[in-house]
Amino acid sequence: MNLEEEKAEKIASRILRWGKENFIHYPWREEDRKPYEIFLAELMLQKTNAEKVEEVYEDFLGKYPSFSAVLKSPAGEIAEPLEFLGLQNLKAERLKKSARIVTSNFGGNLPAEKEKLKELPGVGDYIASSVLCFGFEKRIPIVDVNVSRIFSRAFFGEEREISDLGSTLKEVIPRKNFKKFNYGLLDLGKKKCTSRSPNCEDCPLRRLCSYTKTPSQEQ
Repeated sequence: MNLEEEKAEKIASRILRWGKENFIHYPWREEDRKPYEIFLAELMLQKTNAEKVEEVYEDFLGKYPSFSAVLKSPAGEIAEPLEFLGLQNLKAERLKKSARIVTSNFGGNLPAEKEKLKELPGVGDYIASSVLCFGFEKRIPIVDVNVSRIFSRAFFGEEREISDLGSTLKEVIPRKNFKKFNYGLLDLGKKKCTSRSPNCEDCPLRRLCSYTKTPSQEQ
């Protein structure tokens, strides 16, 4: 095991340990959520904070528990309970179009392949990876700007493009508990490793992070 592999293993271990104590509970994070339920949450979360989505998620899911239920309702009706989130018409249209595509192309079930998921409106790498990891139990990194910032700082001491981090992320993600690891990363980016004024002193990665060793952080 080289130094970078050892560092990756330690980072994964510390994120999992930190996550146990700091895990943010959201209804879509409950165990055994179906791929549709993860997809729905991610669609609702687009340009909307999680606390807002939490207020309407369960009620909306109860009314539209599947793509077939979505197909039976007009987009305008679907948009009404999403008004609280903003962009309700766009989100309703995307959900409706996704229901049509999934029904006509994939037999009514979300596909378990990233490129096929990306055929759905509004779905890019992040949402596709979230559905695969949290819905289909696939060991795959979930990368948003927050996760990118954590790994850029930890390994390189500076922020880098997401496209530059692919191999690093694949090395770090553990073979077990990868869902908890991904949730821990997302929460760490929200609570500690923020874009401005990161709380390095109280970060579980502080002894391993290259960013804390840069001159600007040591002053």
